[in-house]
Amino acid sequence: MSNPIHALLDAAGFPWRETRAALAGRYGKRVHPAYRWEGIEVPTAPPLCEGLIWPLSAQVFEQISPAFPATRFSSVAWFFDDARENLRRTERAFDQALGPSQRSENGNSLKREWRSGAASIELIVWPADMQRFPINNPAHGREPRVKSGCHVAIETGWRPDVTAEELVWVRAFSAVGRVGGPSTVYSPDIAANESQLEFVRAPIPGAASLFSQVGCSADGQALIFCTDQLYLVRTGDIVRFQVSRLRPGKGSGGASLRVECRGHSGVAKGLTIGRSDDPDGLTDLATRLSAACRRPLKLEPYDDDT
Repeated sequence: MSNPIHALLDAAGFPWRETRAALAGRYGKRVHPAYRWEGIEVPTAPPLCEGLIWPLSAQVFEQISPAFPATRFSSVAWFFDDARENLRRTERAFDQALGPSQRSENGNSLKREWRSGAASIELIVWPADMQRFPINNPAHGREPRVKSGCHVAIETGWRPDVTAEELVWVRAFSAVGRVGGPSTVYSPDIAANESQLEFVRAPIPGAASLFSQVGCSADGQALIFCTDQLYLVRTGDIVRFQVSRLRPGKGSGGASLRVECRGHSGVAKGLTIGRSDDPDGLTDLATRLSAACRRPLKLEPYDDDT
C-alpha cells in the first residue's frame, strides 16, 4: 500500500531508509548550533520545504543503534518574525503533496499534522500572543529565529521486517502469561521508539492476536511479547528480568515487569513487558518467564508509591 509521506520523502531524494552509520559516514555529525545536541544533518536539493534554517537532522544518542535507519528528523522553517505566517507558509508546502492537515490548538501552541500508517509530519509554532508566561529557552538566544519559527518533525515509522527464522518463532509462539502493557492497544500505526528498533518488528498478519501476551518461541530461542509493538528478543541477548514493586502510598502502587537486554552496540536496554495495579501481581509471571528463558530474575525490594 502506497504511503504518501514516504512518497514525498522519496521524491525529494531524502535517504530515510539508510542506516544511521551510512548517513554519518556521508554527512558527518555536528553539534546543533541552537539546541546543542549532536546530530546528523541530511541536506537535499531542493530542500523538502522552503524556509528551513538548517537541513533536517536526526539526533544522535548512545541508546540509538547506528545499525538501523533514523526514524525521526527535525528542523525549523522561518520566513518572517511571525509564527502564524511561518506556519501558514510551511503548511502550504506540505498541503500540495499530502492534502489538508489535521489542525489543533494546545494552550500556547498551534499544530498541523499529516499521518499515514506509522509515518507522520508535524508542524508546531508558539505564537507570541498565545504565551501566558515568558519562555526561557537558551536556544532562542543562540538562534532568535527559533522562537517564531515553524518546527518541523518527521517520523518515518520505519521498523525492521521479521526474518524467515523470526516468522517461524512467532507462528510457534508459546504463551507464558498475559500482561497489561504500556499501551491499551496494539496498532500497526504506532511508531516505535528509536532506541528499541533492535527488538521491534514491523506488523505482520496475526500479530494483533498476541496483544497483551508474553511467551517464547517453541525452540526457546526468543522471548516474544506484544504491547504497543511486536517485540522479539533473542534469549542470548537477555541479561535478566526485573520486577519493580510499589506499595500504595500517595499513589496507588503497583508493579512493573521489564526485560534487560544487550543492544547492538553493547548498550544495556530495558523493555517494559507489562504493569499491574497489584505490587505482587507480576511476581509469578516473572518467575515463570525467568525459568522459560533460563535467565536471572531480580525482584526489587518493595518501595512506597510516593
